[in-house]
Amino acid sequence: EASWSRTELIADVRRLSFGTNRMPPRARLQMAAFRVAAGVALFVVLGLGGASYFLQQEMQTFSTPVGGHKVITLLDGSQIELNTNTVIQIGTGENQRSVKLVRGEAFFQVHHDANHIFTVAAAGHRVTDLGTKFVMRAHGQNLEVALLEGRASLETEGTVQGEPLILKPGDVAVATGRSVTLEKKPAQKLSERLAWRKGLLIFDDTSLADAAAEFNRYNAEKIVIEGVGGKKFKLNGAIRVNDREEFARLARNLFGLRAEERNRETVIRY
Repeated sequence: EASWSRTELIADVRRLSFGTNRMPPRARLQMAAFRVAAGVALFVVLGLGGASYFLQQEMQTFSTPVGGHKVITLLDGSQIELNTNTVIQIGTGENQRSVKLVRGEAFFQVHHDANHIFTVAAAGHRVTDLGTKFVMRAHGQNLEVALLEGRASLETEGTVQGEPLILKPGDVAVATGRSVTLEKKPAQKLSERLAWRKGLLIFDDTSLADAAAEFNRYNAEKIVIEGVGGKKFKLNGAIRVNDREEFARLARNLFGLRAEERNRETVIRY
């Protein structure tokens, strides 16, 4: 729009100039000064408007509610998939693409561009893409990064340290305020961790208490384990992220427990 306006301005100036040769020198000088001032004013207005526009676009916030799911596609083709109760901020600069994972969990499929670095900051740490598919989960000061494809570097922000940790496929890094631990997971296990993208939760020898805690991330109406050794009973299999009735049925049929509705909660107990 700015370029089009400048083109129209130039055309107007040319049309005005046809009659200037008949003007006295003083009048021509005044006319020229007026044109310069008008042009400067126009460009200042355009410049301020453009600056305002880009400042507004510099950082955008996207979020999902409890149980929500959203896919964001960036201009370069990269995708960010938000899990339940997640907030991210996306900004673009001249030479980099930056994301802040404020809370929750997101899956990143990044179009690698060495001239425009892609970084994700969360919980005091920063992940830099090196051509990658990875999932990040932030909770308070804790961060978990699992790499599915490519490579990525993980470093702590605001500290003097050595070389960043380079993650490879299968690596799962757990970072806290004090340390970073690294473990290796089979590809199948990492794929199961992303079952939420299809609306499922997959449990593999998961304690009933941990399964309920994971299920509760996706639902406003919670599962409460009461008077039960929640670590004693183990779940295996898939369940829909919002199917409380199925969760209660499994607890009854597999472990002989009772399930009842109380104050919009499903209480599971002996």
